[in-house]
Amino acid sequence: MLKTTLRVGSVIVLITLLFSTAGIATAATSSNSVWGSTATLVEPGAPPDVVSTVEDSSRSDRPEAASIQSAPSPFVQRSGTQFTLDGQVFRFGGANAYYISFDSQATVDDALQRAAAMNLKVIRVFGYHDHGSLDGSVPTVDVGGWNDIYFQYWDPATGKPAYNDGPGGLQRLDYAIDKAGKLGIKLIVTLTDNWNYHGGIDQYVTWYGLPYHDDFYSDARCKQAYKDYVNHVLNRVNSISGVRYKDDPAIMAWELANEPRLTGRSDIPSSGKGTAATITSWVQEMSAYVKSVDPNHLVSVGDEGFFNRPGADDWTYNGSQGVDSEALTNVPTVDFGVFHLYPELWEKSNDWGNQWISDHAQLSQSSGKPVLLEEFGLQDKSARNTVYKSWMDQLYQDSLSGFMFWTLGAIYPNGTPWPDDGFMIYYPCQTASIISAAALQFEQTASSSNPAPAPKPSAVVSEVYEDSLVGWSFQSSSGKTNLASTARHYSGSTSISYRDVAGASGLSIAPSSGSFDTRPYAYLRFYVRGDTTGGQNMGLAVQSGGAWGPIVNVDDYVTGGRVAARWRLVEIPLSALGADSADITGLNLRFLSGKGLQRVFIDEISFGNL
Repeated sequence: MLKTTLRVGSVIVLITLLFSTAGIATAATSSNSVWGSTATLVEPGAPPDVVSTVEDSSRSDRPEAASIQSAPSPFVQRSGTQFTLDGQVFRFGGANAYYISFDSQATVDDALQRAAAMNLKVIRVFGYHDHGSLDGSVPTVDVGGWNDIYFQYWDPATGKPAYNDGPGGLQRLDYAIDKAGKLGIKLIVTLTDNWNYHGGIDQYVTWYGLPYHDDFYSDARCKQAYKDYVNHVLNRVNSISGVRYKDDPAIMAWELANEPRLTGRSDIPSSGKGTAATITSWVQEMSAYVKSVDPNHLVSVGDEGFFNRPGADDWTYNGSQGVDSEALTNVPTVDFGVFHLYPELWEKSNDWGNQWISDHAQLSQSSGKPVLLEEFGLQDKSARNTVYKSWMDQLYQDSLSGFMFWTLGAIYPNGTPWPDDGFMIYYPCQTASIISAAALQFEQTASSSNPAPAPKPSAVVSEVYEDSLVGWSFQSSSGKTNLASTARHYSGSTSISYRDVAGASGLSIAPSSGSFDTRPYAYLRFYVRGDTTGGQNMGLAVQSGGAWGPIVNVDDYVTGGRVAARWRLVEIPLSALGADSADITGLNLRFLSGKGLQRVFIDEISFGNL
């Protein structure tokens, strides 16, 4: 995608619009890259009764623009805070259907077909099924009752785990991967589990006769057994497709463990000596090992997203579970962060979940990596539709890449549903329809962000370098102000702060060269943020040929709802402004009558094709 922007240094900025006079500067464009150049605009010396001076405004909550182009690849990759697939942004709705890795082929078919019908693009499955020894000398901790299905078991003869590659073992996973690939669905495959439903961590410590659950993270034998299993699975050749797992693009990512904590759910206690550093160290070692075996696939941790913030009273924020989501996400060999959301089980309110989502959106921005809500659920069916929609809307507004609910239900050939764990959703139903619509919204947003690249602009006005905005000018009701330099705030960026003051004519910018050719472009994009929640009721207009086009209400083009106290992306078709296929000479943004807030911050303007 070709995109032209105004830039100062490395930061993109916004231009405000709606002039009262005709001669104002416009945003010209010039670029030696597909992104073009961008400039942060400030107003040195502007009268305080019209427009405030540029003020600090934290932009950690600003969504990253979805316009990403990377080398095409059939493997899901990451580019900054976004996933990509085949060189395009990959946003998605998905589900957990952990059982398809070990249930019958008919059940796998039914679950994946229901997923496809719901527009779900990613399914999370459990890639482990651990037993004690087959002779009973080492007990099985699995409480799930699947005693005839196991991928890994203890071999007393060798004194270490062995693998079941047959029809009651990893051939079950073979079928799920092959079927998903044929349906165009990606899988996240989890490699062990904190909980003992199918073995997991407690099976490892039981194999080696260890007394504590958290011994798993430090005992050399457990760590080597885990690596051996990883190596076996990643190098396995699928018995159906003939494709080695580590070479199969049907797999989106490997996940180190489901919900790792220092404590488990069985009668195996925790030592009480572990800390968040215990799990972080294990993740550093194991994520690096997975990458050494398989450089094709992404790696995530699988944690619940708990924070480790000194002084916090809330157990989900104070590190008491031995989990530090910020540290885990920032491990170099971890590609993306994940978090889970279960207010009922965690004794939280449903509304608390929205803040939980936004806090992890902040983590995405601070880490520079995608962060995915990979599990969420409510047992209260009467609240699901409203609450799920609220959460998915929050994810969308915060520009996170996707969501995966717990759990997608399948129907057995005899018409019996897969047993409901309290969270199961069986398509079709109203809740499934709400989820499906959200999944389609995420998918279409990603798709609209990745058209064929537009031709390079025919009119290049000037290059903008570092802090210099030579040749650009800014206008308020008090007259024109030359933008000679900018002050740096927040990683080199500055935002314009505009106050709603009676008599103000808005903010304006125009090219000193006279005009800017919009014909190569289809959209105008910028970011806006208010001081408090609520609508801004702002209008935008474009000047062309000496005349102003229609004033459009910015609220109608805000991604994720009306402008609020967090950064919102605005994308307005130039056709709506009457500025497509035209040479524009001015842009102007102002409050419309009556409903504006006292102040807004504006940043990052660009012309492009979405």
